[in-house]
Amino acid sequence: MVWDEDHISQYLSEHANLKFWKVAIKPGKPVAFAEINQTPFLGLPGNPVAAYVCFQWFVRPLVRSLLGQLMDPPLPMHMPLAMDVSAPSPRDRFLRAKPIEIEPGKVALSLFSSDSSSFLTSLCWGEGLGCVRKHTVPKAGDQIDYYPFSVF
Repeated sequence: MVWDEDHISQYLSEHANLKFWKVAIKPGKPVAFAEINQTPFLGLPGNPVAAYVCFQWFVRPLVRSLLGQLMDPPLPMHMPLAMDVSAPSPRDRFLRAKPIEIEPGKVALSLFSSDSSSFLTSLCWGEGLGCVRKHTVPKAGDQIDYYPFSVF
């Protein structure tokens, strides 16, 4: 949610070369990227999980690029879900996830009980991010992309 008192986007539209404002991911939609006097500016969402996700996908690669350390995007693992996903979303969702043993020798991804971006505890609980693609409703056993925190 973008609050009425969010003055950053207004300032950027008036005083900066705004490259993009908002992205189609959840959490993290209100991300802004601009140049102010040839200096890159990245504005992150206010909720902690959204800020974490956007930091990993946008800030870290930008900083490394500015340092001359070009990097490939993180490669996901493909893992089955341990549970159904309840509803589709018009955006790709990065859900806090961790592999669990569902039966001897069989591992699947468990998802945190809420996809709210205000629950910082979900990052402590999780071991990575499971990506549920937009407009999909995967069921238990379906494969999704999984990004362990160690790949960032």
